[in-house]
Amino acid sequence: MLKVILWSILAVWVGIAVVLLSALATTLLASAARMLRDRYGVRGSVYCPVHERTLAVVGMPTSFGDAPWDDLRRCEAFAQDPIRCQKSCLKWERSQDL
Repeated sequence: MLKVILWSILAVWVGIAVVLLSALATTLLASAARMLRDRYGVRGSVYCPVHERTLAVVGMPTSFGDAPWDDLRRCEAFAQDPIRCQKSCLKWERSQDL
């Protein structure tokens, strides 16, 4: 009888440990995926009020709030060159959401 009680207590503790380890692993994987996404950016499109058309962009998506982008890394208007504008498309997108 004592063995059954001890084995059941051990099973409960092992179960708790497995749940905690799986939660930790899930958190680490989600954080790593989000870090890579923020580092390399995601593709999307944004309306440019300067060029008056929709352009393909690679940017860092916003983590909080309603705006789609926090920052842009590349824009179709500048090809492979760095972005040299004031990024008014970000301000325009945020004003349209209000």
